[in-house]
Amino acid sequence: MLVIRQEQMEILDGDLREDIARSVISDLRQSAPHCILGLSDTEIDQRIETSLSKIGEYEIRSIGDIEAFVRLVFQVGPNFDEYPVFRQIFHDPATPVEFLMTSLFKEAAEQDWVRAAVFDIVSRSKDSINPTSGNTAPASDRGVAGVSLVPLESAYAGSYFQLSLHSDVWRLADLHPMVELAEVDHHIEDLKTSRNTDSFAILDSNNDFVGAASVKHRDGLAEITYWIGRPFWGKGIATIAVSELLKILRFRAGVSRIGARMYRGNLPSLRVAEKCGFTRSGDSDTETVKLLYF
Repeated sequence: MLVIRQEQMEILDGDLREDIARSVISDLRQSAPHCILGLSDTEIDQRIETSLSKIGEYEIRSIGDIEAFVRLVFQVGPNFDEYPVFRQIFHDPATPVEFLMTSLFKEAAEQDWVRAAVFDIVSRSKDSINPTSGNTAPASDRGVAGVSLVPLESAYAGSYFQLSLHSDVWRLADLHPMVELAEVDHHIEDLKTSRNTDSFAILDSNNDFVGAASVKHRDGLAEITYWIGRPFWGKGIATIAVSELLKILRFRAGVSRIGARMYRGNLPSLRVAEKCGFTRSGDSDTETVKLLYF
């Protein structure tokens, strides 16, 4: 008679859970490619490992619940369960394991998913920046003083496509995720021909593309948006880029006010804007913060 020990059962369960996770990723590549394509193989493996660890921690065992959890790790973020509203659900002893995921989808409000994604990205970005590495020094002391703004051209489409497709970037910057290079080419051409929008490529001291910025003009208001590629976060690049953009707009004919808008939970971008002289506007809503420069 074949006897399978408990340790062997756990190994079998672990292999099965990983197979389920890999099948979810295969499905997402077709149904939601923007959640997968910008991630490196290493990041994908790390998120699978995180998924399996937490699935084990919460004792989630049904195939449907495992699939749902893995999807959320990729569609919202690897630490989505640490968002306070979700954390309370996952750690409520009164909720049976078999109803855990059902309770999550039932009790979470629509805006919770966006807030959880922003919360996840910001918390992970803090963890990835070592405060003892020198990143807290002034930007000019970190070798990024050569950051510059130049007109956004099609020549930057490849780098734009690669960097903006990372889910941390398009989520936090509220970008439309573009999953084909042709979409980026078309987007850049649209920006170039727009009468009320100025668009810029952000270059580092080596003249490599690291992000983008744009300005929409309406009734004297110049509203800026910007994003920086994930590998370049925490280096002071955004602060220098926004400062350079403000220098351009201060002397732009027809500009009477300069503004910005961003998610309330996007604390790094809010700090950048306030460091550059923006103040919060009183008409901000519950999800976004409006800022004015003058």
